[in-house]
Formats: sequence, C-alpha cells, structure tokens
Amino acid sequence: MSDQICTPESETATVQEEKTLKEKVFECCDNIQSQGEKITRAAVRERTGGSDRDLSKYINEWRESKALVVQGEEAIAQTPDEEIKPTPASTATISHADIQQIKSNAAQRVKALRIAEIQVARAYQENPDLLPPEILEEIAQAEMAAIATPLNHRNYYDPNALAQMVIASL
Repeated sequence: MSDQICTPESETATVQEEKTLKEKVFECCDNIQSQGEKITRAAVRERTGGSDRDLSKYINEWRESKALVVQGEEAIAQTPDEEIKPTPASTATISHADIQQIKSNAAQRVKALRIAEIQVARAYQENPDLLPPEILEEIAQAEMAAIATPLNHRNYYDPNALAQMVIASL
C-alpha cells in the first residue's frame, strides 16, 4: 500500500493547482472505497494529512454525497417515467421501527426531564435559600408589593379583622 494512493506521482506532476484538503479527502475516500478498505480518519490522514476535525467534516460530507447519489439512483430506478421529487434524507432512509424508537426515546427523555424538574422545584420550595440571588430578589419584590396593598384590602390579611368578618356572617 503506497502513501500516494490518493494522489499518484503521475497525477501530481500534471496538476497545475494545488488541490484543497476537501478535494484530496473526497478523492482519497473514493480510492479507499474502490479498494474495498474501510474509510477511517486515520487511513485518510495517512494519505492526505490534515486535522482530525477537518478530516471528520470532509469524510462526513463525502459520505452524505454518496448517500444522496445512491438515493437518487434508487428514485430513478423506481420511477423512470415520473418526475422525481426530492425527499428529505431523514424520511427516505429511516424505517417505521426507527421512527418509533426515536419517538419512544424522545418521550422517555422528556419524562426524565420533567420528573427531574418537579423534584428540583420541590427541593427549592423546601430550601428557598438555594435559589439564585436574582430569583430571591424577584420573590422579595413580589412579597413587598403584596404587603403594600391599599389599607382597605389589608383587612384580608389581618387575622382579627378576618375573624370579625367571618363571625358577622354567622
């Protein structure tokens, strides 16, 4: 296996412009695939150089481009006389069972988050001093606003006045 699999000497001599890393990665992936080898970041990096981040990005783009080509070929084979309408890759390649599994996982995640939220809210209710300072300030402001109600409404908060109103209604 030569280190120049992706850009043989004969090609590099005739290339007038330097290829971009993306072009090198795409060409390298095509070559690796045609040789029946597994396409890995390490295999591509060995032949092209580049950072793992860039290589991962370009390898994923190459895979997506190949998936779109395969989907397009399947659409042509299935509907030779009809106009081909593009379908989102997510619905074209995901089975009903996969969709159900995704829905189930999402529902379980929402359930876990909601239950955790309820439990944390209960903990805050029992230990309000654990609340963030800005929330404690908002609560204090709301309490002050309630205390500052007009005098005629204070009777509702005065136990003696409240007791007298209830007794008078008997």
